[in-house]
Amino acid sequence: MDMKIKNGLKILALFLALFLINILVFNLLSLLGFTLVLTTSSYLFPPLVATIFCTTVAYANTQKKKENKDE
Repeated sequence: MDMKIKNGLKILALFLALFLINILVFNLLSLLGFTLVLTTSSYLFPPLVATIFCTTVAYANTQKKKENKDE
């Protein structure tokens, strides 16, 4: 497979994993007695921000490795 497709699938898998963890945490907290309201911003926004952050950090690390390798 093409490297871009693999990277895209990794990013999608990361988002889905974080999304499911977020939903499980919300369910666990509701079972413990907390009153939670699941809105779009409460269950989609945190995994989305974390995915963007992790992708940006990974991209920066690969750029640093390429620069160090060229020197």
